[in-house]
Amino acid sequence: MIVGEARPGMPEVMEARADGARGFANPGDYVVASCVDRGVIAWVKTAPDADWALDWLPLPPWSDKTMLVQFTAYSSLTGAGINTPSSCSAFRYADKDSSQPPKPTIEGYENSVFNGTEAMDNTTIVVWNRSDNDNAVGLPSQKVANSRWTVTAFDPPASGEVCYAVATETDEDSNPGATSLRSEYYTVP
Repeated sequence: MIVGEARPGMPEVMEARADGARGFANPGDYVVASCVDRGVIAWVKTAPDADWALDWLPLPPWSDKTMLVQFTAYSSLTGAGINTPSSCSAFRYADKDSSQPPKPTIEGYENSVFNGTEAMDNTTIVVWNRSDNDNAVGLPSQKVANSRWTVTAFDPPASGEVCYAVATETDEDSNPGATSLRSEYYTVP
C-alpha cells in the first residue's frame, strides 16, 4: 500500500438477508463481507455494471442472533500479506426484515462545522471527505436529536472538496448497528 493512495469508494448495500446481500460498488473492486462471530463470510468481484451479490451460510434456524455484517471494498485481494487500500465500511443486519437508518442530509458547513438532518433520532453521523481518500473529517456526532446533527471537522476540508455523511444506528448502550446509504455529495463552499 502506498501512503496517500486512493481508496475504493464505500460499497452501497441495497438489500441484506440472512443468507446474503446485494448492492453496488466501483466496477472491479472486491466486496468482502465479514462479521465478528464468523470472520470473513463471503467476497465477490464487482461486475462491470457496478452490481455485486453475495451469498453465505445463514445462522442456524434455532439461533436467536442476527448477524451484523460489515461490507468493505478492496481494490484487490492478494492473500499474500500485502496490504491494499480498503474503503470505509457499511454495516447491515443479515435479516430481510431489519431496517437501516435513512441517509442523512448535509445542509451546510461553516467555521469547521457541518450540519444537517437525519430522519432517525439516536443515530450518530460521520462526515467523510471523498476528495481526501474518503477520510473522516472528525469524530462521529452526538446522537441525533430532533432530526438535527452537527459534526466538527478536526481535519477541515478545503473549499471545493466533496464530502458525504453516513448515519449509524445505535442501541440503548450506544453500540453501533446498521449504517445508512451515504448522503448526496456536498461540495464545501
